[in-house]
Amino acid sequence: MKMNPRLPRALNNLGSLLLERGAFEKAAACFRTALSADNSLARVHNNLGLTSLGLNDLAEAEQCYLQAIRQNPSTPQPYGNLAEVYEHIGLHDRARPLRAQALRLATHR
Repeated sequence: MKMNPRLPRALNNLGSLLLERGAFEKAAACFRTALSADNSLARVHNNLGLTSLGLNDLAEAEQCYLQAIRQNPSTPQPYGNLAEVYEHIGLHDRARPLRAQALRLATHR
């Protein structure tokens, strides 16, 4: 059976609404289901990272942001979000260049 190609994006949209409402577990389930259908969506990886950060799972948040950067290195948000994770755990030297990259990318859009 072929999956509707709009399903991952719809799940991402639903997950984003749940994330905004603080329903982190439900949002994570939406993002994971979307990624199981299409693992190439950088925005979904980034959103799962935000959800993981909300659940205080910094290791998963880091991996999600790294994957989002691998999928789409020209998007500034995952760089800034990854910097936030590193700052949270005291790795300020790793965070600084990520913040700078996020700013560079954001100003060239």
